[in-house]
Amino acid sequence: MIYTNYKISLLTFWAILIGIVILSVGSTYLLQSSMTEFTLSAPMYFYTPIVAGMVVTGVMPFMIKLGVTRFPIFLSLGTFLLIASILNAVVIQLIQAILKMFFDMNGRALVLRNGSSEFTINHIADLLPNSTFATEIIIDISITMLLSMVVFFISLIFYRYGKLIGFSFMGLIGVLFVFDMSNEGAVFQLLEYIVLHFEFSYFYYMFGLSIIVYLVSYIFMHRMTIKK
Repeated sequence: MIYTNYKISLLTFWAILIGIVILSVGSTYLLQSSMTEFTLSAPMYFYTPIVAGMVVTGVMPFMIKLGVTRFPIFLSLGTFLLIASILNAVVIQLIQAILKMFFDMNGRALVLRNGSSEFTINHIADLLPNSTFATEIIIDISITMLLSMVVFFISLIFYRYGKLIGFSFMGLIGVLFVFDMSNEGAVFQLLEYIVLHFEFSYFYYMFGLSIIVYLVSYIFMHRMTIKK
């Protein structure tokens, strides 16, 4: 049901993404000294979390009013986001596989050159010493799921407690984050360690963290009062 409601937006998302690639390729041949870099996975990192937030304010209250209990909705949402993340990640890899037929390789990045113009398609997995088809899919799924669950969690807070509490919560998190960064606290040291010792295994932890956020969000969803 959730997928049906957002099928049009999903198709629109892919149409826009493919359109960006086509326009970038065109600019490489039509414009002089055109330098473009693009990460195909990046739009997916934003699209799926936006859908997760929209479900909280749109689909979920409607389904509850129809008499559907919260737990099946909770499970269906998690399943939908996971399937959407997997589907998008696989499609992105298929698109990149097709583009490899026409692009040159610069390391693991795809590069299209025409004179002084250049169009590059890269991926966060390029930072790893070894990267495969499966590696990039797992990375995309992990990032998308974590961002989606965080947005879902925050959206539940906004829906249940209102904008005042919601923005206060986000402001508090922001202040604590800035304070930690300025004082080189635990979060700063963790991020520094991740950057200096960037490994593929971190994305497994990221996916695990997304599951934890997802499970915790049920506490707020279970007690959520539907607005009229």
